[in-house]
Amino acid sequence: MSVLVKRTAVAVVAAAVTAALLSGIAVGAPAQAEDDPVRVAAVEDDVMGCEKGDSFNRAAADRLVAGSVSIGPYPAVRIPTDGNLNWAINPYRHPSWEVRYRTLRWLRPLILGVADPTVDAVTRARYRAFVENVVRDFLRDNPRTGKKPLRFTWDAGTAVSLRASFLLCARDALGGTAWLDRAITEHGRFLHGRWAGAWNHGTMEAITLYRIGCRTKDSAFRREGRARLVRSFSADQPLGPVLDAQGATNEQSVGYADYQHQLWNEAIRLLKDGGDPVPAVLRKRVAKLPEFLTAATQPDGTLVQLGDTYADPAESAAGTTLEYAVSRGQSGPRPTKRVWVYQRGYVFGHSGWGERRPFEQESFYSLRFGAPRQVHGHVDHTAFTYFARGIPMLVDSGHTGYKADAQRAFLQSAAAHNVLEVVGVKQRDVTTKLTRKVVRGNWQTFGLTDRSYGFPRTRNVLVAQGPDIALVYDRTAARGKKRTFRQLWHLGADMTVTRKAKGVAVATPKGGADARLWMIPVALGGARPRTAVVTGRTSPRQGWVSDHELTRRPAPVVTMTRRATAARMLTVFVPTSSTAVVRTAVRNVGKGAKVLTVTVDGTARRFRIGAQGTLTRL
Repeated sequence: MSVLVKRTAVAVVAAAVTAALLSGIAVGAPAQAEDDPVRVAAVEDDVMGCEKGDSFNRAAADRLVAGSVSIGPYPAVRIPTDGNLNWAINPYRHPSWEVRYRTLRWLRPLILGVADPTVDAVTRARYRAFVENVVRDFLRDNPRTGKKPLRFTWDAGTAVSLRASFLLCARDALGGTAWLDRAITEHGRFLHGRWAGAWNHGTMEAITLYRIGCRTKDSAFRREGRARLVRSFSADQPLGPVLDAQGATNEQSVGYADYQHQLWNEAIRLLKDGGDPVPAVLRKRVAKLPEFLTAATQPDGTLVQLGDTYADPAESAAGTTLEYAVSRGQSGPRPTKRVWVYQRGYVFGHSGWGERRPFEQESFYSLRFGAPRQVHGHVDHTAFTYFARGIPMLVDSGHTGYKADAQRAFLQSAAAHNVLEVVGVKQRDVTTKLTRKVVRGNWQTFGLTDRSYGFPRTRNVLVAQGPDIALVYDRTAARGKKRTFRQLWHLGADMTVTRKAKGVAVATPKGGADARLWMIPVALGGARPRTAVVTGRTSPRQGWVSDHELTRRPAPVVTMTRRATAARMLTVFVPTSSTAVVRTAVRNVGKGAKVLTVTVDGTARRFRIGAQGTLTRL
């Protein structure tokens, strides 16, 4: 399928996004993730600007010169072959397509063809002419001094940075020309005059400004590019340092930690190639990123989807534990830790790394807490995810891209996460504190608390290994009137749910894997929570997951609801084989404490529930 787009008068085509994109972050306010409509993989560039590692694709290049442009996951678009393009088009009304189109990087297959000595001279000349015509047309139609620039031309530093990177590469392949050198310098002047700050946009912009300075021998560009890289680690940045002392980013997204890892390794290499010193703080903090990504990698080798994150593996780092995690134990040094707690709001736990059971059969969990949402974060405080028996059991609903539509709004909201909600009460975006941490060899427990609904909300979580069992206990302060409290438990799209007696729900994978997830509400006094299942609802939106850009699939959400003056809701999760039987029982042991017994196929495990909600394995 392709879309034919004829050249029309230059005009901004209406897009679905209502906010200005790539416009930077307001100091003191959370950045909206729509500000980042594209993540361009950071790969090794030389100081001249050309990316290394890509190979020439003859078919892709020939399609381009024939007038067929393919950008990301979108169907191909037809363009004129004479280089006279309409730069205002946005056929899919999507910011990701729009920014990629106007940063010119879709021309890269032709640049690779021009630079490939195995391509015949006639074909290389045809590729070169096409690139020159398109780039000249863009620069002519979109001057930096234009009064009403199209979005992603001269309105934001990151789009300019991405396009400048392409122009540097084009110059490397096409050779020096006065018009191209002027264009690169114009991009440098724009970047020199503004900076997005200490997050991935600012990192990209600083790298590109430094690269332009090296290529054009402009010491001001080069000096300011390096200064911004260094400044990104300062504690006085509005969003905090781009990486903290533990190697966690300020973007509240596991996927963007992977991206920053790539960007900052590129920055280090560029500084070294340019002969400039690499500050110790930069080296030390970047070196901690592989461990963070190791901790956030599930037993199937993919990153857990926290914040704006796709269900993909991290970019491997040879010789680090990240190589081991991404390769699922096939290469690299084995991690020596199993549990990590990051001050920027993450808990990651692993049952092991393939020592006593197959790597893919290990279990994994995550918890979120910390500062209010910013940049690529979601409203996911207290959210719990759980991976066991080879499959994601409890999941984050994911990420589908940056178009400001109903799915994007849902995925960012608390409703898309495994949390306790208070129905009918507006939730506030507040700090959630980690109040308890106990880490033992075969179990761990954590306490989280906040006032997101205007009164104390506390979640205690205990995760045990051998066998795998998880307990989640939600409590709120007592209020004068009754409210409706609801726990949300999101499952993958490939799971089906069977409801059993006493509110028990059992989730089973459709593919026939030998796995089940028992979800058992435990009565602690008062009425037992009501269990229901929601899948693919559109109003209000619930029961959808997104693994990748533009994807959305209906998926079951188990809800456990109770109406009371305060929440006291304990749910037990037990991943088992498809034939196992699970039972629970509770008894009082005095002073408000109880003992919970979880029996799996006749074997009992016991846990203590403290009067204040703390959880302990006995």
